[in-house]
Amino acid sequence: MHLTFRHFELVEAIHNCGTLVEAAKILGISQPALSNALQALEAQIGEILFDRSVKPLRPNRFARVFIERGKQITIEKTEILRDISRLNGLESGRLTVAASMYGAQSFAEQAIARVVKLYPQLQITLLQGNWLEVTKSVLQGKIDLALAEFSYAQTLPELATELVNNDPCYFFCRAGHPLTQQKSVTWTDLNAYPYADTRLADRFTSGLSEAGIILGEYDPVDRVTIPKIWVETFSALKQIIKNSDAIGSSRPLLLKDDLASGELVLLDVGPHPWLVEYLGFIYRKDRHLSPALKMFMETVRAIEQENRDQ
Repeated sequence: MHLTFRHFELVEAIHNCGTLVEAAKILGISQPALSNALQALEAQIGEILFDRSVKPLRPNRFARVFIERGKQITIEKTEILRDISRLNGLESGRLTVAASMYGAQSFAEQAIARVVKLYPQLQITLLQGNWLEVTKSVLQGKIDLALAEFSYAQTLPELATELVNNDPCYFFCRAGHPLTQQKSVTWTDLNAYPYADTRLADRFTSGLSEAGIILGEYDPVDRVTIPKIWVETFSALKQIIKNSDAIGSSRPLLLKDDLASGELVLLDVGPHPWLVEYLGFIYRKDRHLSPALKMFMETVRAIEQENRDQ
């Protein structure tokens, strides 16, 4: 017995249409050709499939096996074609992603490394910039995907956002910093030392004001706080803080090696629920995400889950 996907298609078409004439139109063949194909199939399996004495044609139990199995085969066929298309895109496509300082340090760099191992032929560009700049680049259509602070992006109707991480952040400084010599550290104690970071989103403004913290100068045009020491790479941030009395803030996970070695320490200044990381994907709602971009996003989500499972 030799069955093809076409056999399942014609049984399904006859079942849905109820007549050979209408089914033939759906299949794009003549009614005699469909009748001959059905008779050949029935001869092959040794069973009649439809009761032709009634209208619409009634499928019997043998035809119903074809119909049910055909649905499963159609699903499998769709999945196979999707996987092939995806692999073709990943083998020969391009991947261009923009990430903020924390987006790059937290996920993008690791995710790119994993994607490269799986698809070494993929052409990859990883751009790093301020979260505000990369958000505007996505809005303007210059790049298709950013991984960054997305509170600003959520205010723009053209953009879609997907949360990846919203872990709390903590203030930190070098070992031996004057603040580490105090029995306790208050919010206002932080004001005596320069703060190093990327530009802070507008959502921090009210929290900073309520806590009495002055981490930098507020820019009413871009609605951001510009820290006294403005940096855009995480390695620079750590080096500055390790070698000065500057302070910063970060997810502890990004500092785990430096905390373990004793080079950096976290500052206990009490609860600050407003100091959290809202890091996620940013892309235009009207843009199609390529297979390579989807693979990158899946990889980032996997890294985030692994971090949570630790």
